[in-house]
Amino acid sequence: MGQNDQVTTIDNFLTFETFGNYILLKKLATGGMAEVFLARPASHKGNGRVQVIKRILPHVATDALFLKMFQSEIQVTLGFNHPHTVQLHDFGEANRQPYISMEYIEGKNLKDIICKFGDRSELMPTAMALSLLAQAASGLSYAHTFVNKVTGEEVRAIHRDISPHNLILSYDGNLKVIDFGIAKAASSMQEATRAGTIKGKYAYLSPEQVNGDLLDARADIFALGIVAWELLTLRRPFYRDGDSEITVLGTINNCDHNVKAPSFYNCEIPPEVDKVVLKALRRNPAERYASAAEFQSALRQVMQQHYPNYTYSDTAKTMHILFADEIREERKEIRELNLQVQMSLSNADATVVEGSDEARCQQIWGRL
Repeated sequence: MGQNDQVTTIDNFLTFETFGNYILLKKLATGGMAEVFLARPASHKGNGRVQVIKRILPHVATDALFLKMFQSEIQVTLGFNHPHTVQLHDFGEANRQPYISMEYIEGKNLKDIICKFGDRSELMPTAMALSLLAQAASGLSYAHTFVNKVTGEEVRAIHRDISPHNLILSYDGNLKVIDFGIAKAASSMQEATRAGTIKGKYAYLSPEQVNGDLLDARADIFALGIVAWELLTLRRPFYRDGDSEITVLGTINNCDHNVKAPSFYNCEIPPEVDKVVLKALRRNPAERYASAAEFQSALRQVMQQHYPNYTYSDTAKTMHILFADEIREERKEIRELNLQVQMSLSNADATVVEGSDEARCQQIWGRL
């Protein structure tokens, strides 16, 4: 930790870093440029509400391009209020590190769910896959057509990095699109970026991203089509183990000739589902769905035709079967972490103070 980081010590063996107005409970992930924590407010007022903190790593905090990308995420998501997009709570800077605070979703990303089905040698139920895809399309439709209610500005946010990793399914069956970290408002899409940079996970890129063409919402539709194909088959349409990045990008660029119908690998899939997915995966954007809302409508129609009684509760039941042990352990861990922090705060001899432009916290010392 840096010299400005604060620590809460509990029972002489557990330590929690205080960061700005938050106590960091547990590190969830570390990337090349940012790290993600499970956190809670560093005061009694927060009532222990668990949140997620994403903060920029010190070595990139001065990188102008990355800061612009990070600020773009804030700009894009700040006004979002939709059941299928992640909710941003707060943003700022502490200890000279910019951060975002967002809602904690008790659940798993779709990559984890795909792997769980694979471990069990089972295919995901087609109705469940279609339900998840329709929810994702709903969230994307909202982002693509978003209007800032304060300024009236049409943001029209394009995600540009849709993949199973960035789609989180809660244990109660609700899916949310997360991590608009490389999203960029369509109105500024023509601004220059570093030459030759391809943003997004390359196995989920659209042909126009591969070729460096101007993007619109249909790039996200193509990426969601890849996710759809993967959910239905537990395979990736344009990637095989050992493929180089160049090979994968070439396969995507010639996708009309390189993708089979999902039913080729899953005979339970109705022909209508094949048609919906393959339309999203057309190389020419003009041949795809014109909007995420249109894609969502097509998914809903085929669900109504083949699985009219499927609901979120069915997804929730499946999640609780797949992740029964994880749900129990995660909830236990959060309860224990919150209790330990709460005990420390109750016995603290000092209080949290907001004392600078960087919203630093004074050290919390527990009387132990």
